[in-house]
Amino acid sequence: GGPYPEDCWDPAGLTKGKSDETLRYYRAAELKHGRVAMLACLGWFHTAAGWHPIGDAAVRGSISDDPLIAAQQLPGGGWLQLVFTFTALEWLTTFVC
Repeated sequence: GGPYPEDCWDPAGLTKGKSDETLRYYRAAELKHGRVAMLACLGWFHTAAGWHPIGDAAVRGSISDDPLIAAQQLPGGGWLQLVFTFTALEWLTTFVC
């Protein structure tokens, strides 16, 4: 940043010719994606640590502590629920809120 609003670090020139509204949208999207990435890491670490009560309930048993194997053990309906939930949240935060 700099003393003026248009002073920002942009080595690729992605902000040139963009309106303030577009730049605000890009910044909000960057924050949202960063937060989603942090939650994904948290979920990975919880699964690797052996704490996965929702996954155990979904398969009506015990799933693996390896996150990649646990993802394969999740039923297709569970994946559809995740996709629907993430799509609904993206729609809500983009168009409604």
